Amino acid sequence: MKKENFQNALWLKCWLAWILVAVFAVSTYAQTGIWSSAQELATIPMQGQAWRAIQSASRKPISYLDLSDQNNHTGVYVLARAIAWSRDSSQYADYRDEAIAAIRQLVQRGHPGGRTLAWARNITAYVLAADLIGYHSPEFNEYLTNLAEVWECSQVSSPYRKGHKASLREMFEKRPNNWGAHAFAALAAIYRYLDRPEDLAAIRDYWLQAVEGPKPSGLDYGKKLCKGWMADESDPRWINPKNAEKCGINIDGMIPAEMARGSAFSCEHGPAEFTFTRYAWEGLQGMVVAARILERAGMPIWAAGDSAIYRAAFALQERLGSLKSVWQARSYNSGWLLVFLDAAYGTNWAQSLDDKPRRKWGHGRGAGFGFVTLAQDTSSRDSTGQTSQPGTAMPEFAKRAAQSQHSANPGMQLLGNFPNPFNAGTRIRFFLRQENIVTLKIYDLTGREVAVLADGHYRSGPHDVLFEPANLSSGVYYAVLRGQGVRQVRQLNYLK
Repeated sequence: MKKENFQNALWLKCWLAWILVAVFAVSTYAQTGIWSSAQELATIPMQGQAWRAIQSASRKPISYLDLSDQNNHTGVYVLARAIAWSRDSSQYADYRDEAIAAIRQLVQRGHPGGRTLAWARNITAYVLAADLIGYHSPEFNEYLTNLAEVWECSQVSSPYRKGHKASLREMFEKRPNNWGAHAFAALAAIYRYLDRPEDLAAIRDYWLQAVEGPKPSGLDYGKKLCKGWMADESDPRWINPKNAEKCGINIDGMIPAEMARGSAFSCEHGPAEFTFTRYAWEGLQGMVVAARILERAGMPIWAAGDSAIYRAAFALQERLGSLKSVWQARSYNSGWLLVFLDAAYGTNWAQSLDDKPRRKWGHGRGAGFGFVTLAQDTSSRDSTGQTSQPGTAMPEFAKRAAQSQHSANPGMQLLGNFPNPFNAGTRIRFFLRQENIVTLKIYDLTGREVAVLADGHYRSGPHDVLFEPANLSSGVYYAVLRGQGVRQVRQLNYLK
């Protein structure tokens, strides 16, 4: 693929990341929108690099619809139109009709052919677009059902299932690698769109069992059990468990089926000698997308398996990446994952992409993914780096709290709230790397304390608390997290 395609394929990654950083929080109840919503998009300024990327993508032709081509970008262009229309339906009035026409054409073509992996990589963008523009039809619903559960296609690249055919659901339940992970994301989008919560819960529970054990009977790790990368061959896991070692070598968080694509594990070779494989990050792509969809459906998996997704990312970005930078995520391939991981776990990995313009709207390995990477728009941020509602100045007490977080202990992160703006309740999320004594309080614009949401010892990991300001007036409020001399702040926008 030409370099310009890597730079021009998934730019709309950038814009939606602004939303994630500002409003990301795990919810215990379902939220409107599979991936985002018109209400959330309405809070985003229509200016800056990220918005220009959306505009550029929305002008690309959408005549080439081929779900069997895993490098096809049409789904991304359709999703860009859906985002633009949802943000400003008067300015982009034709985009909804164009997106619908593309979806209808996809349906008319019927069985896509090709490989099931290409289906998994491509279909999610179309589903997210249909959800954003409010498009439903019996024909599209049937098409998605067929893709998920009825139609079968080739898995000819499988090293141990040569020629085997499978539906998306079968591929997810059999392949503990990037094939199964991409199918996990596609199924999550499809089942959420079709309003099938039982099936959504079923695939979530299947994945949970795959990372927490015991192994679901359908998963196939191959005759050689991933060439020795499995921590415990008597208890195989999709992601190696916490503190896993082999021959004294730390293999915690590694995805055995993907590491095996580089080379077989050997006790004679330490981490600095591991053979690099980009499949290691691709194995995470589908999991992160599924996690985003599931948390919006009230079925979060970020903390599952001792934060298995975090451990898998940490193994690559930090543990191996500190030895060889090639292991670190790059946005033309998997850099878009970093903003999700930062928001979910309080890491700061996406900042490594700040000064590399060519990486800002890079191309995901799954070209059909209309997902996101870091947006560097400064128009909506004040001098502290905090996101502010247009026309609202951050009060001095909040600025002081925000400024302290630039030197804050990375072991504590206030991750934001969802939804935002909100009109009934919102969930505020924070992450602790180790057990800590923390307080989470809400203040109005005058600095008056109006609510205490957390006060005491909290275990390591992600936490979320509900804020329901029933007796407060509409307006801007601030959540302030304190612990061990560190303060962090987030702005909340309450609309009655």
